[in-house]
Amino acid sequence: MRTLQAEPYLAHKIEYTRNITRDLVEQHKTAWQQKGKRLMAAILFGPLAVNEYDENIHLLEIVEGYPYPRPRTGPLVHEFESTRQFPMYGRLQLYVMSPREFAEAVAANHPLIEENREQKEILFDHRDFVQKLLRQACL
Repeated sequence: MRTLQAEPYLAHKIEYTRNITRDLVEQHKTAWQQKGKRLMAAILFGPLAVNEYDENIHLLEIVEGYPYPRPRTGPLVHEFESTRQFPMYGRLQLYVMSPREFAEAVAANHPLIEENREQKEILFDHRDFVQKLLRQACL
């Protein structure tokens, strides 16, 4: 759903949600570090990345030290409701990949990566990790 001029409240919800997601990524940098891991990149993707409203906030985090291959019982998507610290409109769907898993997904043109190419905003990219991989894949 595209935001129309007649819907200023919706435009506010979109911008607020994008800002709170940026704040959440900053918190995750510290949280991953406390677990002995490093956040390499965070990508907002889907409609919110291109300023369209969606009930779901799709965020991909690439984390150095995240297990790969992932345990068969581990979730692919972590879902979070709004909290007092991060009051969101909608539901956060957090996808977490190791750098190797992300690189393999880019090379294989995984559907999640394809969606990232078309509707994405890179919120954090340590040493241009994501940009380099995506550029190489386009060659």
